Amino acid sequence: MNALDNKKARNHVNRLCLAAGVTLIESGSAGYLGQVTVIRKGESECYECLPKPVAKTFPGCTIRNTPSEPIHCIVWAKHLYSQLFGEPDADNDVSPDTELIPIDEYNNDENMETLEKNEEGHEVTHRLSTRTWMEANNYDSKKLLQKLFV
Repeated sequence: MNALDNKKARNHVNRLCLAAGVTLIESGSAGYLGQVTVIRKGESECYECLPKPVAKTFPGCTIRNTPSEPIHCIVWAKHLYSQLFGEPDADNDVSPDTELIPIDEYNNDENMETLEKNEEGHEVTHRLSTRTWMEANNYDSKKLLQKLFV
């Protein structure tokens, strides 16, 4: 069974299974879409034989957390540039913080999140947008780089 996250590794496993005569169950997902293919030597096309469309968009998790191709870094840089200097777009904004911040550090100017209580008294986390955080920090490039990459 295969659910690897890059084409090079998938091709390698495909070749190993073909050489060993082992059935390969190839699977993957992108966002909410998933696919499963059974690959059996002499009975079906192999993984590399199936045409793959060239990706024009990339999942945000790949771009943000596991870039494996140079294009991923370029897309992430364009996305951040757009958030910082382009037209505001609340639907496409992300926060540089991906991890939860300890409660005693909330409401600190350095953080991208605030913790508040809703009407029922439950704690609710609100993330600041990248642009809002940068404006609050006077577009300090050193702070942004540390937030994103350190």
